[in-house]
Amino acid sequence: MEYPLAFLSGEELILVARLPYHEDMRNTARDDRYAPYGELVAASEHVAYITARHPALDARLRQEFRARGITFQETVIREYRVFWGLSLRVAPSDLVVK
Repeated sequence: MEYPLAFLSGEELILVARLPYHEDMRNTARDDRYAPYGELVAASEHVAYITARHPALDARLRQEFRARGITFQETVIREYRVFWGLSLRVAPSDLVVK
C-alpha cells in the first residue's frame, strides 16, 4: 500500500510498512523495502498511521494513542483507516501493537 500511495501522490505522501498487518499482529522487516523512505519518515515532522481492514489493530492504535495522551483524527477512505493529526509524534516501535 505504501509504495502505490507514494507514486500516486508524486511522493508527497511517504509511508513505510512498520505496523503488523496479519490477523495475529505480526509483520516482517522485509516489508520495509526502500530505506530512503524510512529515513524520510523518521525525519518528518508529521506522521500518519494507515491500516487496511484490521479492526484489532485499529483498536490497539486508539488505545496506545489515548494511553499516551495523544489526540488524533481518524478518517476512513475505502478500505483504509487513516490516523492523522497526532498531537505528539510517536514511532511504531514505541507502541505496543502485538
